Amino acid sequence: MLFFAVLVWGVLAMVQAVAFLVRDFLRSLLCWWQRHGVSRHITITSR
Repeated sequence: MLFFAVLVWGVLAMVQAVAFLVRDFLRSLLCWWQRHGVSRHITITSR
C-alpha cells in the first residue's frame, strides 16, 4: 500500500513537472510566433 502511494505521488509529480515544462515551452513559442508573425505581417503590408 505504501509503495502504491509513493508510486502515485511520483507519477503526479512527474505529470506536474511535464505540464509545467510544456506550458513554459508553449508560452515561449507563442511569444516567438507573435513577434515573427507580426514582423512578417508588417513587411508584407509595407511592400
